[in-house]
Amino acid sequence: DKIIPIQGLFYPIMLEDKSLDIVVASSSMHHVDNIEVMIKEIDRVLKDDGTLFILNETPYNSIKYFKLVTRLIGSIMVDLLFRRYRSVSKYISSSGCLYDPYLGDKAYPLWYWKGVISKSGFIQNKIIKTPYTTGKKDKRGIRLTHFICNKSFL
Repeated sequence: DKIIPIQGLFYPIMLEDKSLDIVVASSSMHHVDNIEVMIKEIDRVLKDDGTLFILNETPYNSIKYFKLVTRLIGSIMVDLLFRRYRSVSKYISSSGCLYDPYLGDKAYPLWYWKGVISKSGFIQNKIIKTPYTTGKKDKRGIRLTHFICNKSFL
């Protein structure tokens, strides 16, 4: 009875500053347009001793991320070469890529997750790599990972 689910946009979070003890983001952060903005917004609504649980994400190691980006570049180049119109399309940046524009799935390397969490005012207490994968054909071998973070006291 103390849990209040809220449905809405990722940000802004329509809650008062420092009003929550815990935030759980399960299988959702890879859909956010800007993870850093999202985590800073979570920081705003969490109490000073609050905890953020980021569950069921799939951070890529550097080699798998490089391979994914290389495949996407090839796909984008073929579309350019043949002038294929796509109403929604994949995109790539140095820190993340939208590989499934229909579901909004983005891939991020582990180094990006670590950097954005610490830059946004959190300390990673624990990273738990589970033995489970998403089961999606295109992500075989990417294990679900949990990040347990507390607010940093600077």
